[in-house]
Amino acid sequence: MWYLEFLTCSPIQEHTFPLRFWIGGVKAGCKSFGRKSSVRLTCPNASRLHATLQVQAEGETEYLTVIDQSSHGTFLVRAENSLDLSNIEKLDKGIPVQLKPGDRIAFGRPGAWYIVGKEKWVIYADNLPEREYSLLKETCEKVGLNITDTWNSDVSIVLLNELLNSPWLCIALIRGIPVVHFGWIDRVKDIVLNSAEQVGLITVPDLAASYTQIPPTDSYFPRRSDIFTKEELSALVPNDNNRKYLFSSRKFFVNCIEQTELWELVISSAGGEIVKDEQDADFVVLWNRNIGPTASTRRKILTTHQVTVALLQTSTQILDKCDVEEPKSSPLKHPIDSDAETDEEERDENLDEVWKTERNQQQPLKTSSALLPSGVWLKRNKSSLPDDQQKEAFNKVSFIEISYPATKSLQHLKKPKQISRTTISCNEMKASNDIS
Repeated sequence: MWYLEFLTCSPIQEHTFPLRFWIGGVKAGCKSFGRKSSVRLTCPNASRLHATLQVQAEGETEYLTVIDQSSHGTFLVRAENSLDLSNIEKLDKGIPVQLKPGDRIAFGRPGAWYIVGKEKWVIYADNLPEREYSLLKETCEKVGLNITDTWNSDVSIVLLNELLNSPWLCIALIRGIPVVHFGWIDRVKDIVLNSAEQVGLITVPDLAASYTQIPPTDSYFPRRSDIFTKEELSALVPNDNNRKYLFSSRKFFVNCIEQTELWELVISSAGGEIVKDEQDADFVVLWNRNIGPTASTRRKILTTHQVTVALLQTSTQILDKCDVEEPKSSPLKHPIDSDAETDEEERDENLDEVWKTERNQQQPLKTSSALLPSGVWLKRNKSSLPDDQQKEAFNKVSFIEISYPATKSLQHLKKPKQISRTTISCNEMKASNDIS
């Protein structure tokens, strides 16, 4: 993002904020400077349309050009030279001149100098839809921001609309790289594209300068997503240098499928030691608790979610509370098998056994249930009647009808959902069973 920053004429005259006129990026268009131009100049010798400035590029190289259009001239001192009269050159009217960061120019007379500057911001945005990324890239080209979907060492801003379980979020937190949501981009766009035209209208220097300041990133930290609880982010500190030492003196074995190397980078960046043999690890880091080996009882299992929370909180408290590994077993504690007998089937009796007491003229159980082939659960309510009255009451039972596929395994069925209740006689019940 290119800009002109006002240099005070006297060391005694100081401003709280630097007064900047933002020029923007390659697609921002040209800005005209003058007493009656879009960017107002207060210099007494400035013309109504004094000069135009525009960002241009040749390949990947950007530069700022200035074209003098004034009556009294535009003056230039190159960055490598001092502000001596002998180093001042007057620009030819109508001839474009390339400027680079550090060069100084003056409008009308060599006295009120502006220094040419450039802010370099590289925005990392990952997993954005193609159209959204294209619109964001167009905005960044106007403003002068660089955007990439590939992580590199030049990344200076990470763009996330909400906090996610992402290794790049963790790396940004550890390295002190600001993380912002899209509101920051919108605010920067407004300042860069519109502030220069309004600064010249503000007569109070500090107020004018403050309007041109890029907003602090802390105010635009991403919001909490549903994967994090309020308690997990209650102690969040966006910028904390202690994160780079958070996992010191701890050994980690990482098994995160395709992102193992990235999470190893996260752990090592936070001071943790990566070991290749899980028997040597203090913690085993998994993507979730159902993935990865469990062969030892002295190590603790961590998920990448817990690692992210620890870095967000800048605290290892969650590491101390994590579970100890269980003995080696199948990754799924209760695999779903269509031929396996479930807890519900073990607890429920066969239909014939339920009604066996009636055939034998014995007193029925106070609680019984059965699974009909049609997929209807029959369950007797606990009776509050005296024992001598229960036999008469046994002619009617209440039942609950549920909807699910009739399979041998009901592992997915935790509790029948009550839809309707009615009564059915024992004879009707038996007839239904015979038909099935």
